[in-house]
Amino acid sequence: DLGLPHSSAADVFSNGIDFDMDEFIRTGIDILLQKGCKTPWIITNNEDYGNIFMSIIKEKDVSPTPKLVPKAFPGYLPKHFGYTSIMEIFAPSSKNKPDGLLFTDDTIIRDAVIGILELDLKVPDKLQIVTHANKGSGIFIPFPVTLLEYDPDIIAKKFGQMLINMFNGKNLNPGRITMPFKIVDQNKI
Repeated sequence: DLGLPHSSAADVFSNGIDFDMDEFIRTGIDILLQKGCKTPWIITNNEDYGNIFMSIIKEKDVSPTPKLVPKAFPGYLPKHFGYTSIMEIFAPSSKNKPDGLLFTDDTIIRDAVIGILELDLKVPDKLQIVTHANKGSGIFIPFPVTLLEYDPDIIAKKFGQMLINMFNGKNLNPGRITMPFKIVDQNKI
């Protein structure tokens, strides 16, 4: 610690901005259940998010898709992770396929879109999708999905104000801010 003010999305710093992933995942599951899903699944690059998902699913007394659990959450984001996940989950040999998917990052859904189109999965007729999205990211999803959208401009402004306050010696109480998301239903594409 050099004694300089610092702020980050990483929770190792005392000041920063967090995404409430518990609320994100809970809302995503609720949307999927409201749309009639019986076997939702999460596609994530973060083991903690996978564990949150499993905990909420258990709390809601819903069955996740069987046999996906062991290799579901790699804890890192390899190239084409979304594509690979879709190909494994919906392979012809796979007996248990989810009827709803929750993506925790819009870069994962970007890769998954290719697999969904290649397999000609019927969205939303047979598969409901909820995904993280950054407003204005330019990622095009050519079928109806529900976005849990964060606004990077608002986040940048909050980071900027936080840094100005830190440099001016103002007490940041609390030092971490939780960012909300907006539900954007894109079922009219």
